Amino acid sequence: MEHASVPHIERLPPELLAEIFALYGAAQHAREAVCSPWPVELPSEHACCWVPLMLVCRFWRNLGLATPILWQEIHIRKNTQWLQLALTRSRDTPLTLVFYPGHAPHTTVPLIRPHAPRIRKLVLPPFTFPTHGKKIDLPFFLPLLRTPSALLDELVIVAETLGPHKLAGHTVLPLSRRHYPALRTLRLPRAAIPWTPSVISRLKCLDLRACIMHGPPLPHDQFLATLGMCLNLVELRLLDGFISSATVAPASLVSTTPITLPRLRVLAIGDDPAIVSWFTTSLRLPEFTSINIVD
Repeated sequence: MEHASVPHIERLPPELLAEIFALYGAAQHAREAVCSPWPVELPSEHACCWVPLMLVCRFWRNLGLATPILWQEIHIRKNTQWLQLALTRSRDTPLTLVFYPGHAPHTTVPLIRPHAPRIRKLVLPPFTFPTHGKKIDLPFFLPLLRTPSALLDELVIVAETLGPHKLAGHTVLPLSRRHYPALRTLRLPRAAIPWTPSVISRLKCLDLRACIMHGPPLPHDQFLATLGMCLNLVELRLLDGFISSATVAPASLVSTTPITLPRLRVLAIGDDPAIVSWFTTSLRLPEFTSINIVD
């Protein structure tokens, strides 16, 4: 009879109850989701929105404090005490770090850099450049970005809300396989990216907006040949004239041997109409691929 009086949820194993906490937090994020042309937006809720559950009882509080996976997603604002607390409580679990605009990177990045080897997902705010007297955030992040991370699977820089063409400058990032051997998702605005097999061939998602190629332009067939090595690519977005900036402008575009991207599901292209026509006719895609031509 005494056992029957205990609520069912209190009979659950701690690891199962911790999963419920995590699902509750995920549901809160889903409720706050906002549709946007840019696939990634900074969430409005704090990552640890399950924390109020610790107020239910002492057992739930102790469970929350002792479960590292509940602390592995950290939203970084101005509160460095919270950052230090979450880094400590996450222990050795892989990290998802989301930086918000307006925080102080000169204080937060040094705290995070020792944990760089366990970062699995990194979301950075829009960088400011030395234009119009704005503060330059990029140099504060470079020590973190230059620290190798064997686990990093996803690197995202959030796009400027004003649009990439209204700000000058391009970010040069260390994207070699030596730095990020596990990198599979890359979403960048206003970046200079090396168009080489060592950087892009292993990607599943490549999303470039107002980007340029790091290095001299390539002949069109060489540009295609490099892309053709991306056999695992599922999502490809090359917007704001990236192909035009990355290739040598020929007297006329001639057809080349098509390349095959066997797993591609999403293709978005924004470029000169002649480039778009040449590029799309140079691809062999699955029947289920969604193609979006962006003005």
